[in-house]
Amino acid sequence: MKVAILHNTLNIVGGGERLCLVTVEALKERGHQVALGTVDRTDWSRVARSFGKVTRPDEEMFVLFRRFPHFAIYQRMLTLLHAFRKYRWADVIFNTHGDMLPFNFPAKRLVTYVHFPTFTIQRYFSKYQRGFWRLYFEPYRMLQSFFIKGLSNSVVLTNSRFSASVIKENMGCEAEIVYPPVDVDNFYSGRKRNQIVSVGRYTPEKNYETLIRAMEKVEGAKCIIVGGRSGKVSGPYIAKLKGLIHNLKLEDHVTLLVGIPFGQLKQILATSEIYVHPMIYEHFGISVVEAMASGCVPITHRSGGPYTDIVDHDKYGFSFEDVEDLAEKINLILHNDGLRGEYSRRALEQSKEFNRQRFKEQIVEVLERKQ
Repeated sequence: MKVAILHNTLNIVGGGERLCLVTVEALKERGHQVALGTVDRTDWSRVARSFGKVTRPDEEMFVLFRRFPHFAIYQRMLTLLHAFRKYRWADVIFNTHGDMLPFNFPAKRLVTYVHFPTFTIQRYFSKYQRGFWRLYFEPYRMLQSFFIKGLSNSVVLTNSRFSASVIKENMGCEAEIVYPPVDVDNFYSGRKRNQIVSVGRYTPEKNYETLIRAMEKVEGAKCIIVGGRSGKVSGPYIAKLKGLIHNLKLEDHVTLLVGIPFGQLKQILATSEIYVHPMIYEHFGISVVEAMASGCVPITHRSGGPYTDIVDHDKYGFSFEDVEDLAEKINLILHNDGLRGEYSRRALEQSKEFNRQRFKEQIVEVLERKQ
């Protein structure tokens, strides 16, 4: 089988990029041919630093030699060029960046992994409802709403029950859930200390302010926030968080780490008792699963995929609504050894449901079904 995979960029090295690369690996292991089309040229050394050894496709295609930092969501549509280029060659065209593209090939096998219907984010994130960001986003929303009809011949995949419900409501189609791949066997639980950790890119939607404000009400514990930079928004956001930490006099209790090696991240997770994921309406949350595989007790916002699919409505962890609720949950877990031990065990067991091998088997089954 010949598969053309479309992904806007691998250089962000986030969860969506990992999903794309593990798909390449799974297909190559089955003996299939893979062509990968991106917008900007892949920096494979950067990818390797973040993900370790990766399997490369048989062919790479790109539109730009370097990443252009502006109008990123509009650039995703440039992957359409690769779709037309590989239309006759490919048995399956697999869109892993998940944004709608303006094509509807009746005779072609199409699969689209919609991480989240991006054109709906105005409903979930107030940033896009006003000022510059509204002007920036509105044309994109209108284009994507029009392009939805191109999904009529596509199998639609997504990452959680939460995302599937949003897709059903806004796109009118049923999405098949294939959980993203997580290297749960690559994490371990070590000697725990009174430590809270949170992991994710330094972007405003991650909502780290809520965790920092909650730490003002937590005694006897330290907090580490670990993240990577993502475009021009990260610098100002990090500065804002540092200012908040200073104003609340939490310098001895909250530490921000930027771009640390993967081995150091694993050690921090292994020695932390609690993992907090403060983002509201997160689609899935790979870092939540990684923390659970490290024996951390997860606390997620009571919304999105982490709540509905990972902690499963507080069955395998805890959830919160606001700063006071989060502080209360942290204190409860820190000061109750029995409760902490029980939920650490539950979290560790639940993390196995999202392992890398299961994803590879599911994604290959879907793509081979379309052949």
